[in-house]
Amino acid sequence: MIKQSRIYRRLFLNAVSYEAEYRADTWLHMFSNALWLGMMAIIIEVIYAHTPAIAGWEKHEVYLLTLLWVIVDEIFTMFVKYNMWNIPDTITDGKLDMYLTRPVGSLFLISTHTFVMRSLYRLLLLHIPVLTWIITRFHIEVRPVYIVAAILVIVCAVIIRYSVSLIINTLSFWFLRIDNINDAWEALNTMGKYPLDVFPKSIRIITLTLIPIAFDGWVSASLLIGHWPWYILLYTLFFTILLFSIARRFWYSALKRYSSASS
Repeated sequence: MIKQSRIYRRLFLNAVSYEAEYRADTWLHMFSNALWLGMMAIIIEVIYAHTPAIAGWEKHEVYLLTLLWVIVDEIFTMFVKYNMWNIPDTITDGKLDMYLTRPVGSLFLISTHTFVMRSLYRLLLLHIPVLTWIITRFHIEVRPVYIVAAILVIVCAVIIRYSVSLIINTLSFWFLRIDNINDAWEALNTMGKYPLDVFPKSIRIITLTLIPIAFDGWVSASLLIGHWPWYILLYTLFFTILLFSIARRFWYSALKRYSSASS
């Protein structure tokens, strides 16, 4: 564990140096992200100008749900998103060799070699301040125990997204070209920023099991505002551990199919 922490510290410092060279690009991304949040706010305002609630969700609760989804997406992007997306090319180009020959786990290295510093900036300077403003602006009563539960679900949601991304990109060991699979999953995952109560019960069950997109925003927001009972937190923890274990075993099983570029 000490070795991994030292490696990650070095990777983090490299990310800081990289962003220091492209500061203008970082602020441009920040501006475009703020525009996106503004467009989402306009859409929510237009919708709720004609109705007080949608499937039991009031306007301030949808704002909360959207911001929590954005925070999960940003944390995922910051730590592992592009690392996962690079797996297919790493495998097909034979670059996996340099990860397999290092004196540390291949899964750790391939999951952490790139840290997106600009996502951290957006979290600290944009998303979390906006979330705090929404809670204050709409006088949302948030109990400390609900905050702890929501943070746990956010952590679990990031791990779930990581696990799903690892599973679908590990398919590259069998299918050489799966370029669009990440884009398809990304598009599907955007459903998580909407109140899933608008869908039939069968669809909601699927989003909590086979296509786990509900944890990003819906579950965490529901716990934070007291919509859901506590057992959903226990289910989230269990499901996260199970899916991560499956993804990890699938990766190491798939490694047996890899042919070294030097072989």
